[in-house]
This record gives sequence, structure tokens and C-alpha cells, in this order.
Amino acid sequence: MKYNTRLVLMSIAIIVVPIALLLITFTLYSVDTGASINISEDAVIFSKETFIAIVVSLFAVLTITSVGITIWYKISVFKPLSRLDEAIRQIEEGDLDTPLERESGELGNLFDDFENMRLTLNDSIDTLIEYDRFGRELVSNISHDLRTPITSIKGYVEGIMDNVADTPEKKERYIKTIYKKARDMDQLVNELSVFSKIDNDNITYNMEVIPICGYFDDCADELSMDAESHGFDFVYDNKLDRDVQVEMDPEQMTRVINNIVNNSFKYAKEDNNKIELKLFMEDENVAISFKDNGKGISPKDAERIFERFYRTDESRGSATGGSGIGLSIVQKVVEAHGGVVSANGELGKGLEIKIILPLYDANSTDKKHKVKDENVRSSKLNNILNKKYPRGNKK
Repeated sequence: MKYNTRLVLMSIAIIVVPIALLLITFTLYSVDTGASINISEDAVIFSKETFIAIVVSLFAVLTITSVGITIWYKISVFKPLSRLDEAIRQIEEGDLDTPLERESGELGNLFDDFENMRLTLNDSIDTLIEYDRFGRELVSNISHDLRTPITSIKGYVEGIMDNVADTPEKKERYIKTIYKKARDMDQLVNELSVFSKIDNDNITYNMEVIPICGYFDDCADELSMDAESHGFDFVYDNKLDRDVQVEMDPEQMTRVINNIVNNSFKYAKEDNNKIELKLFMEDENVAISFKDNGKGISPKDAERIFERFYRTDESRGSATGGSGIGLSIVQKVVEAHGGVVSANGELGKGLEIKIILPLYDANSTDKKHKVKDENVRSSKLNNILNKKYPRGNKK
């Protein structure tokens, strides 16, 4: 039954029920006294005209009251509910941009809750659109990153088959090049797999309380040998107290360190290259700084260097072997540890990447190593997304 129908029936009941009860009572009273209106000389005497006047007055009062209540309900309840129903219909049609003005009175909180829901839903849709855009960029970038080494591999294989590499030295060089390109492709696939797991929160972090100095002392020994093999000088400067502890996943943090250092190897100068690793305290947190003196990047690029697949124009080519997601993995892992990462660079003067990690607090119950993604794709959101932005015509 519609609300308007219920309201009309309620209004009629307000008028009819009291009058019916009055008539029934008067009729029963008349029958009990021998159908005489005059009860006694001492009792109140009701004439027919008086009774009719009472009924008419009661009818008028009840009618005015009923009409007043109906109008009040219509204005304060049904009209706002109609606005709310229209807003719901707009959302079903995919319109999430039209705000719902707040209603005064008892329904004000309901309108506020609905408006907050609309804003949250709109943000969720925008997030889904961003993920859709990222998916299309992902396919485009993967195609670009795979096409170049595959083309090189095909070219060198054809050179061997056509006997272009007619000396053992040339064949060996061609085979080494093919192996390097295949290794680059394998590294790209592995990085994509890792990034996909991290981005979808499918990685379980095995957190341990680590003495940070001992951990980085071991890392420095390995990095020193790795840097030497790439022709780099390596400087290690640890200003932390030996008892400083950090809660982290050693395996994932090693991945972070390797990605940062490999980035320095890829964008090195022709000679006199150097990597500095420094550890120190900053605002009661552990600061880890990786600084090189390579080609560097502009401050504008430094602000975006951790974005997925972002690479500067200078390093866009595949000669460096960069996939564009290594530093994205760095940011994801560091944030999962409750830390932050930043970059500071200048063209021709190298790049510094600094990681800030919180000190281990045995009393803290806030486990930050599991990053949750609250924007879950659902069929309801998909329907709204398709209505708001039909496929093939997304904003």
C-alpha cells in the first residue's frame, strides 16, 4: 500500500472513529433508558438539536485536525522522502554527481547519511575507473617492454641462422646478447608477478624484530661486492646506536634495497660512479638514505618516480632494462612496513632515495605490515560504473 493511500485512510479514521463511537454510545444509552432522551429532571437533558450540534462540531474539529496533520506529514515526511526516492533513482541510473541538499528536522541525519554514502560511492567509482585506466596502461607498457627484447632476440637468431655471425666471436656475442635480452624479459615477468601480489595484498609479510645495524652491516658487505662488479665505489655510513630495532620482513626489505641499488646501476654515468648508504635517526625514526652520483632526474620527475611504470623521457628506452615498476614495489613494501619513501634528485647530479621506518615499539598493537584495499569491486558498483561511463566512452 502506498504511503499516500495510508495517509488518506489514517485521516478518514481520525474523523470517522470518534464520531462512530459517539453515535454507538448515544444509541445504547437511549435504548437503556427506554429510547427517551430525557433522563430525569436532575439529569442533563439532550435535545435532538443539541446532539446534532455536538456531532457537527466534533466533525469540524476532527476534520480540521486531520487536514492539519495530513498537510504536516505531507510537507515534513512525504515530500522529503520523495526527494530521497528521486536521489536513489538517479544513483541507479548512474548519476553520482548530483548532491542531495540537507533536509531540516528529524530527517536531517538521514539525508546526511545518504549524502555521505553518495560521496563514498562516487569516490569508489573514481577508484575503479583509475584501476581500469591502470589496467589498460599496464597492457600497453608490458607490450612495449616485451616487444623490444623480443625483436632483438629474433634479429640475432636470424643473424645466426643466416650465417651473418660467421665467426665464433660473433656467434658468442650474439648468443650472449640473446641471453641478456631473455634475462631482462624474465626479470620483467618476475617484477610484474611481485607487483601484482603486493598491489592486490596477496603477500604475507613475515615480520620480525630486527637489530637494524646488524642487518645493514650484512647488506653493506653484499652491496660493496655488487657495486665493485659494476665499477662503483661504495660508501657505508651508519650513525645509529647498536641497540636500535625495527619490525620488518627481511626478505621484502632486501627486495627494496636491491631495487633501489639496481636503479642506480641502470642510470649510472660512464665513469666515477658512487653509491652512498647512510643510516641515521630523524624525528625519532630510522632514516635510510641511498644516494648516487649518476644521471639524476629533475625535481618534477622525483615527485612521480614511484608511480607505476613511470619513467623519464631520457630513460624510456629499453637499453637500461628498466621496467618502470621497481620503485613502485619499493613504495608498496615500505608503506606496508608503516614507513614512507621519498626521492630527491637533480639532473646530472644523481638521485637520493630516503626511507623512513618507525622504531619498534613492543607496546604497539598497530600492525601496519598488512595494507588493506577497501575498494573492492562488486557487481553493484560494476552496474553503476557501466551506466555512468559506458565501455568505450570512459572519462
